[in-house]
Amino acid sequence: MPSSFLMSGVEGGTRLVGSRSPLLRGRVVARRSRGDALCKCVSGSDAPGPARCPPLRAQGLRVPPTLPLPTSNDEHEGDDDEGSSTQEALFNAVNILMGVGLLSIPYSLNEGGWASLGVLGVIWGCTNYTGKILIKCQEVNSYRAKRKQLEETSNAASMDVPVTVEAVVVSEKLESDSPAVASTSEPSTSVVSDSPKESFVGKVLKSYEDIGEAAFGPEGRKFITTILYAELIGTCALFFILEGDHLRMLLEQLMPHRSLPSREELMAMSAGIFLPTTWLTDLSSLSYVGAFGVLSALGLTGVVTYEFFHGGMQIADTVAVHGDTLPSAFGLIAFVFAGHAVFPSIYASMKDKQEYGPMLDKTYMIVGATCITMGIAGYCMYGSGTMEEVTLNLPPGLLSLVSTSLILVSPFTKFALTLEPVARGVEQHLGISIKGPTGNLARLNRTGLGLGALFLATQVPYFAQVMSIVGSFLTITVSVMFPALCHLKLFDEDLETNEKYLNYLVLALGGFCAVSGTWTAVQELLKQLS
Repeated sequence: MPSSFLMSGVEGGTRLVGSRSPLLRGRVVARRSRGDALCKCVSGSDAPGPARCPPLRAQGLRVPPTLPLPTSNDEHEGDDDEGSSTQEALFNAVNILMGVGLLSIPYSLNEGGWASLGVLGVIWGCTNYTGKILIKCQEVNSYRAKRKQLEETSNAASMDVPVTVEAVVVSEKLESDSPAVASTSEPSTSVVSDSPKESFVGKVLKSYEDIGEAAFGPEGRKFITTILYAELIGTCALFFILEGDHLRMLLEQLMPHRSLPSREELMAMSAGIFLPTTWLTDLSSLSYVGAFGVLSALGLTGVVTYEFFHGGMQIADTVAVHGDTLPSAFGLIAFVFAGHAVFPSIYASMKDKQEYGPMLDKTYMIVGATCITMGIAGYCMYGSGTMEEVTLNLPPGLLSLVSTSLILVSPFTKFALTLEPVARGVEQHLGISIKGPTGNLARLNRTGLGLGALFLATQVPYFAQVMSIVGSFLTITVSVMFPALCHLKLFDEDLETNEKYLNYLVLALGGFCAVSGTWTAVQELLKQLS
């Protein structure tokens, strides 16, 4: 456990003794010396002869006010012993992003024209950035520990005593230990400000809700919990809708002259398959299930692309921009990148947390390339006739059968990962856990949440409009705006001016997309209902 430095008199001199911290692997020992001293400064160079280590301010390092050190980082170290490998985390992240929203990318181009590809690029860049700063906020207490270390070192160096630094852990070492810092290219001297709520001093933040409370107190937790859980439960409901529709389509092709179960009965049958996946105790187990989800998404993209080339690459009537309905594309595209609720859980489960940034970049490259391929191929083939789910445009036959089968696999592989943050939040409130003696109660809780999503699915009348509303209002709030707000709040004056402006730009873009996208989607839904 990290502890503060202790002052003690030893042989007429002064010595600073620091215990080894999990966050700063080293110690600083300052000792009075009557003879020549050797000072190893932060640069790492050795200067023989009498020398003093300059104060941290002279070395270009800011020394903020004191904040208490984290009380324990055992949770963080324990995560390294067991958990997901980088490859498993990559599977989980790709799987959670390449969901049902992928099928609506061609329809988003139909709604906004080719200009929707520009929207796709903007949202892709914004959510990639916010996915990194969100984890930086999750690691805020690492910055607090660094601040304490820098302050103690500054106090020792500024004393009017010649000192010998036997070991100095430079700030770059801590930066390399923090994946969030490396991924956002923060300066090595960036430290956290006084803004985090004191109730979270010393705690390892494990969830999105913890991040919200650390930044904005209990009201921040309540706000993000409401938005987050509504988005995830709505997404689970859409899984049931997608499964029911395509399962019925598959049965109609296989048994065209037989009486088939109703849509609601097929959803209930799907729930019987979905719910047991929520009982798994570790995200690393879900990665094996997630592999099938990734393959199904890539397979669907391959089917649509093959149909485009097999048909002679004929281009349907398309337009550059649909000004009236372009805002509805905001939510449809944002829904694809609705993974921020799960990112803290994926990060917490990783063995090598330094790999989070590169892992997220690879995830976004895969998902972005898949979206562009699916969107261009589908919109070129069907133009203004592109349906809400592009697979519904496919002609009857083998390709339609294959695509329907792949769609049926996709929700099954994503349901448990999507429900995980909601289930974990409720279990923390109830004092139960999926691991240990209360495991059965936790499984009962997850089953109840899944059945609640099933009930909501029976009340959702229109797939695309509801997806657009969820994407515009909920996803953009969770995945674009709130991470930027937390970043500004938690790090405040320690951010460089250009990064502050970048966060303000993200907030402005997110606010515009949320308001205009939600308004347009609601208008279209009301038109459908009337």
